[in-house]
Amino acid sequence: STSAQSWGPDDILARASVLASTSARLGVGRLIGLGGGYGTLPPQSAAEVRAKIATPTSFRSTIDEFLQANASEHEAATLTDFGDKPLVVLTAGSGSNAAWMAAQDKTATLSTNSVHRVVHGASHPDLILKQADAAVTAQAIIDVLSSVRSNQPLVK
Repeated sequence: STSAQSWGPDDILARASVLASTSARLGVGRLIGLGGGYGTLPPQSAAEVRAKIATPTSFRSTIDEFLQANASEHEAATLTDFGDKPLVVLTAGSGSNAAWMAAQDKTATLSTNSVHRVVHGASHPDLILKQADAAVTAQAIIDVLSSVRSNQPLVK
């Protein structure tokens, strides 16, 4: 048998993933979702988020994201050049220290067709949950798609 001392973070997260998946089938995601705030999203958008996070698949995928985080960080660290592919780096202005800002600036240099946008006063969750800040996030996605479709550089 495996002792608790030999468990690594991945083992614990793997077990948590199985537990979360089982719990989600019993409706725990809906209970957790009821207490969550949805910022200043319009009622329809908040209802869509609430419905999405209540599903067992969504609940399990959230845990699975943590399980894959180490592999994703390693893959991201190996990226050194996006060429001229459009890249928008969004940074939440609230809670971002100078080191993080410098890292975000460096990420923007991975492409010759990039822009770094700081959303002043926004926290990371605000980029999704506050209507005005979520609009900035949506615009960044639209800008990248437009750049790809038109074969034109991003507008700084």
